[in-house]
Amino acid sequence: MRFRIKNTRIEFGFPFAVTAAVILMLDRSKTAPAVFLCCAVHEAAHILLLALCSAPPDAIVLGVFGMRIDRGETCLDYRREALCALAGPAANFLLSLSALPFAEKYPAALNLAALSAGIGVFNLLPVEPMDGATALKSLLLLKYGERTADRAVDIFAAVLLVPLTVCGIVLLIKTGSNFTLLCVCVYISVYLLAKKRGSRI
Repeated sequence: MRFRIKNTRIEFGFPFAVTAAVILMLDRSKTAPAVFLCCAVHEAAHILLLALCSAPPDAIVLGVFGMRIDRGETCLDYRREALCALAGPAANFLLSLSALPFAEKYPAALNLAALSAGIGVFNLLPVEPMDGATALKSLLLLKYGERTADRAVDIFAAVLLVPLTVCGIVLLIKTGSNFTLLCVCVYISVYLLAKKRGSRI
């Protein structure tokens, strides 16, 4: 399905709908709707700040692995690039803070606050393709060359990915079913390997 909002194309199809339905059906903890809300707020903040920076996305594509923002030929300066990257986590923290006053009366609000804060913190990790890596690289490019900035981000990724993977394995062993963190670590590892391989071609 495709439609347009001003100059931005919105696109999603059957695979996205099936994935969302399967997640909701298999979600025994009933946290999936809250996760979807946190992710929607996160991505909406990116889109809003891009629009405020006069760089609205060409397309927003909803797929099996989440949402992809296609920006076409639009380029921002490094400071604005960093701000747009940090907008998503900042929105998660604001959502978390706004839910906290209701946490004592409504357990779901506490759950929402924790999930939103967790998503915000996780996206701040300086590991590609997370927002933290984009922001860090943009800020480094203000002073250093692209090679130095890329190397710094790669070092952070190597330092953080190993303990994160270990935590994912421990979490899976302890819970017997929670493999979310481990899957994310595998996804990031594959992404980084594919990027490194592509840069050599």
